[in-house]
Amino acid sequence: MRLIELTNAYILTYINKLFFARCGNEKIFKAIALTGFLSTKFGWNTYVIIFEKYKLFLEGKTIKAICKLINKNSFVIDVGANFGVYTQAFIDGVGINGKVFAIEPEPKNLHTLKNRFSQQLKSGQLEVFEGIAASTPGDYCLSIHSCNPGGHVVSQSGMSVKGITIDQIVQQVGLKPSLIKIDVEGYEESVILGATKTISTHHPILYFEYHPKYLESCGTNAAQLLQYLVNQNYRYFLYGEKECFYEHSIEQVLENTSLKQKTVIDILAFPEAMIGQSTPVQGLVFGKVN
Repeated sequence: MRLIELTNAYILTYINKLFFARCGNEKIFKAIALTGFLSTKFGWNTYVIIFEKYKLFLEGKTIKAICKLINKNSFVIDVGANFGVYTQAFIDGVGINGKVFAIEPEPKNLHTLKNRFSQQLKSGQLEVFEGIAASTPGDYCLSIHSCNPGGHVVSQSGMSVKGITIDQIVQQVGLKPSLIKIDVEGYEESVILGATKTISTHHPILYFEYHPKYLESCGTNAAQLLQYLVNQNYRYFLYGEKECFYEHSIEQVLENTSLKQKTVIDILAFPEAMIGQSTPVQGLVFGKVN
């Protein structure tokens, strides 16, 4: 089994270097989409399998580290669930008596998500909202990316979708969220603003994609978004070596997203309210890195 895992890792590393690193995801998705392969049931199912393996190859250790912060029997919200890579990890993390609320607007992703977790949906361990998380409830338009099944964005025109706020979800479910994961292609600020009451009352851990270019295309000042959460008494952590998250200042986060470093990073925002507890937080290294 170990040999198989190493072989798979080698193959995925090679694929990453040969294709994704050189061409970028957009070009790869476009090339595949032009063949019509994804429009077939076999093609879509194959894509889902490959994408999940690739996602776990790139982010598996990070996902594992995040799940260490989730308590059994807790409540987790997955915003931008796609077809469930993180959802699966969260379901495993909270256990059979916990609950996961997944939000996803794209029809094919939704179909895959519901089929994959049909048992958890029946038991109530998982609930799925067909739409987006936003700053206010209402009707929105979603632009579906023709080449990237995960690249849909909120826009002025496109497919009509329903919007819900995190505050509505928390009130509806009646549980305190321990963690909220957000990956919405630059729409993160709107999701966070729709969680104002939840953040001030329950202080959930936030894990979100931070892409300054995408954020600014959605009208968000990327640096001000970071300052907003600091004003809500959150501290920032980035995943690093030894399967831990290391504390970073706003300036250090911005440096990590400069053109010389990375254009996109995933940020763990940890509430001050949980730092003063007597027991250490597993997987977090406090004190800003040099």
